[in-house]
Amino acid sequence: MSDNLLSENSTLGLSGSNLSLTPSRLTPCPTCPEMLKSPLAIILVGLPAHGKTYLATRLCGYLHWIGCKTKVMNFGEYRRKHVGKQTADFFDPDNEVAKAIRMDFVKKALEDAMNYIQQESGEIVILDATNSTRERRTAISENLDKHGVDKLFIELITNDEEVVKDNIKNVKVNSEDYKNTDPDEAWRDFLKRLENYKRAYQTLTEREDGHLAFIKFINMGEQLQTNKIRGTVHSRIVYFLMNLNIRTQRAIYITRHGESEYNVSKKIGGNAPLSKRGMEYAVKLKEFFDSIDTKDDFEVWTSHMVRTKQTAIHLGDKYAVVPWTALNEIDAGIGDGMTYQEFQGLYPKDFGLRKQNKLKYRYPMGESYEDVVMRLEPLIMELERRENDILIICHQAVMRCVMAYLSHTALEEMPHIKCDLHTVVKIVPGAYTNSISKFEIPVDTSSN
Repeated sequence: MSDNLLSENSTLGLSGSNLSLTPSRLTPCPTCPEMLKSPLAIILVGLPAHGKTYLATRLCGYLHWIGCKTKVMNFGEYRRKHVGKQTADFFDPDNEVAKAIRMDFVKKALEDAMNYIQQESGEIVILDATNSTRERRTAISENLDKHGVDKLFIELITNDEEVVKDNIKNVKVNSEDYKNTDPDEAWRDFLKRLENYKRAYQTLTEREDGHLAFIKFINMGEQLQTNKIRGTVHSRIVYFLMNLNIRTQRAIYITRHGESEYNVSKKIGGNAPLSKRGMEYAVKLKEFFDSIDTKDDFEVWTSHMVRTKQTAIHLGDKYAVVPWTALNEIDAGIGDGMTYQEFQGLYPKDFGLRKQNKLKYRYPMGESYEDVVMRLEPLIMELERRENDILIICHQAVMRCVMAYLSHTALEEMPHIKCDLHTVVKIVPGAYTNSISKFEIPVDTSSN
């Protein structure tokens, strides 16, 4: 079929054994402006060391990944920038001078939030702070209302004191607030700060705050309470929080399948088996995970493609292997089984469109990167929910999509993330950023 039969807004579809035209070459995925009637501010509420920053970081990454341009405004960073480190007395609710200074930082953060929305086309801002009094929350609400910004409050409540203490020990005493401070002194000061906040804290209630849209995230997600949740984005945030695990630290490993016969011949897609080098990688991959401390509930997730299953074949002797259709490689449609040179020769217009916008370009009769993101969302939710270590064995385009989520990479950059063969990437989610390590596993270059 010649390339000129494909109109500017068409892709190929199958009708019986004949080719027919169906819209379109560019992914018609819903964009964030289509899901939001107005910009959205997510206002976090909660005592210190209750997981707000961790939740803000994870939620920001998720919203970015589904196409909403999102930024976290951390009020603590404004305080540290302008007045440096402060002792617990600065957070005493009776300290009127410090209270006024902290309110100045709120105003500055809100100004920056509006600049992000109005000048940088931002769609969602997450206000990461205690926002622990009704007075503070009312002042923020009134400011946002003047700019026509929608509001969603998320309150984090933790009744388990041991969880709070672990968070203080593992995160807070090592934060910028206590840099170069004796750990015991940092511990005592932070506990005093926490008590100061408790003295003035006012929780969200249906009686006092029933007019607001809010979510209560209780005991690290064991329970969720919602009020006036409306619209697609609100609902997807609830969906995300229902699956978010912030209690257990674990590792996520991800790798491409071993070299396949199609990799050797530089062909797109297909369901080719592994090459000799690929089979050697499967052996080396098992040796790699035998050499590290994996837990008994360690799992291996693969696609349904032959090459990922073969890569996991030796791991299956020791670990549970779970195939996911969502992890199948991007569907190259009419390009499946071709080299890129052949695709360019037969479909130069499509080749050019793909080069211009790899994120939104959809192969005729196939998929785009945005399509892959949409089908991966249930898998990502399951990944967030799990508390065990997991290895994902997948394909280049799919790995790029998963890595974009885990590394908080902008969608526009996602199709260009480097994902080398025979390399394992380890991601450990953290409160402020995710720790990412790479391990190259050498394979004999003479195996073929």
